[in-house]
Amino acid sequence: MKRLRIVHICMSDRWSGSEIAAAEYANGLSPSHNIGMVFVAGQHLTSSFYRRRLNDNIRFALISDPKSAGELRSAVTEVAGGMPDIIHAHLGAACRAVANIFPAVTKIGHLHIRFFFAQHGDLDGVIAVAPWQMGDIPERYSGRAWLVPNFLQEMKFKAPDEMRTRLLRMLHLEPDVKLIGSVGRLHSDKGMDILIEAQRIIGDPNIHLLLFGEGSEEIQLRQRAAGLDNVHFMGYRHDAAQLVGGLDLYVSASRAESFGLATIEAMAAGVSVVATRTKGSEWLLEHDPERLFGIEDIYGTARIISGFCAGDRALPDYRLDRFDKQASFRALEAAYSEAIERSRR
Repeated sequence: MKRLRIVHICMSDRWSGSEIAAAEYANGLSPSHNIGMVFVAGQHLTSSFYRRRLNDNIRFALISDPKSAGELRSAVTEVAGGMPDIIHAHLGAACRAVANIFPAVTKIGHLHIRFFFAQHGDLDGVIAVAPWQMGDIPERYSGRAWLVPNFLQEMKFKAPDEMRTRLLRMLHLEPDVKLIGSVGRLHSDKGMDILIEAQRIIGDPNIHLLLFGEGSEEIQLRQRAAGLDNVHFMGYRHDAAQLVGGLDLYVSASRAESFGLATIEAMAAGVSVVATRTKGSEWLLEHDPERLFGIEDIYGTARIISGFCAGDRALPDYRLDRFDKQASFRALEAAYSEAIERSRR
């Protein structure tokens, strides 16, 4: 495949799963292609922040006004050294913007959530991260869709006993407690409030809930957890994926989850996993549906946590080969090639 000029555009004001995935795809393909990225500047999202997270050969630019077509056009041509071969847009604001500003460039949108015609309808193609998204695309969409699953990072996980000991020491807990946890933004989408209420219903001081992450609803969640000494706010931690390996049970209580990157990281760490019946988790746990429970079902959440904490269960085969990093890079390259060929025709 010839060397392409590819520009990824992220126009959000945060650094979470979608933005991290975009950077990982950029880093992964940068040895073979000329990659540029465009971000929105923020209080903490500075040039030095992005430079630490991107390969040295990736050019990037920050824009101050995501609604300025001129600023976006200038940033794209700057990082691409002219007009790119492919623009890869991430999330709604970027997808809507590029459709009108770059009529002559092949444009692809990434379905970090799901297909929305208002966001993706005018693009040449979309990248789905899970099979259910492919069936969710309306027939009237004239573009192409490709399946490129999210992938596991190439990480060597530390011994579970070591991580459990570290967690116990951090929280000053006795060795016989049960540790359950969840990783994600402290936002209603992630259902952390459901986990807190389930803890209250369970009423077992020996079961401790660890919430990893930060977000706009932290104050409300802390207020909700008042009086529960077995709920712990761990904050944002760069080593959260490692620490999760020390849990007895990982719980995803999300109200909506297109994929579930933190969930597959828990699987890879060798942790027992349960999750709500979101589209993404239904696919991740299709081989073991007993590990799924109802969305916003507080009592169902309490029951499944109590049940899995009551005794040891053998881990299923999580089929992690579905999330191979290099396979996803190859699939994305193939999508780019086909998209360009379709545009030429």
